[in-house]
Amino acid sequence: IHHSLVFVIDGYAKHAFILPILYSYSDYASLSIGKIKNLKTLLQIGEAFQSLGMLPEAVRFYEKVKQLDTRKIHNDRIFLNLGQIHYDRKNYNEAELVARTFLKNFPRSKRVLDSMKLLAKSLHEQSRHDDALQTYQNILEEFPKDPSGVHYLIATLEASRNQNQEAIDAYKKSIATFDRTQKIIPDYTKDAHYKLGNLLYQEGEYTDSIDAFNTAIKLFPDHSHRSWSEFILADALKKIKNSQQASVQFNQLIKSKSGNELIKKAAQSQLKIMDWEKETEGAS
Repeated sequence: IHHSLVFVIDGYAKHAFILPILYSYSDYASLSIGKIKNLKTLLQIGEAFQSLGMLPEAVRFYEKVKQLDTRKIHNDRIFLNLGQIHYDRKNYNEAELVARTFLKNFPRSKRVLDSMKLLAKSLHEQSRHDDALQTYQNILEEFPKDPSGVHYLIATLEASRNQNQEAIDAYKKSIATFDRTQKIIPDYTKDAHYKLGNLLYQEGEYTDSIDAFNTAIKLFPDHSHRSWSEFILADALKKIKNSQQASVQFNQLIKSKSGNELIKKAAQSQLKIMDWEKETEGAS
């Protein structure tokens, strides 16, 4: 039973199936057949709790591993996880300190990339944007193999300080460098398509914005930003004087069964304004 639990949890952990890990552990613990001694399994259970935001439970398991890990095999992994907990608790100074200490003490760890990302995000949250951007550039130089996620983080940073053109370029790079052989598309790739369309609209690049939104909706129709993006798409069509297509888009949004009700009302208001504008033009 001990070995079965270890194999089951390890299998779930490799596929990031969080709840099955905790269900498996809960079922095992209820049998009262002794404590788990496998350090990797204890660590994976702790990480599952952390992924769900159950931070005290996660720390409890990390403390168990630290006590039992006499060879300190998992020290780097635990140390970085605790740094992420600081970040999640908005203790950004502490998270930065952990990341810097990690890079100093564990320079050969497989988690150096994660620690650099933690450092950059912590600097970003402290509004030290130039330092954060430099850290992201360092990541791209040291880990050029899969840059898509880093470009997305750069775009997020640039957008947060209203550097829209730089953010647009970074979102485009994130989309262009995404490895399309991946079976599971990360959330940041989906977000990048929608956020690109929105920023292009804000910059008055309406035609490019329309293309970006159409691509986003086609590729990821179930995204939470879809309704709002469809509204902005219709308004972009209106701005380039394509009133007929804009009306079609607004009507489709109003009739949508899954759309946001407030956005539907806004679409109805836009249609009324467009009708009024037509009447005014006809009268003149």
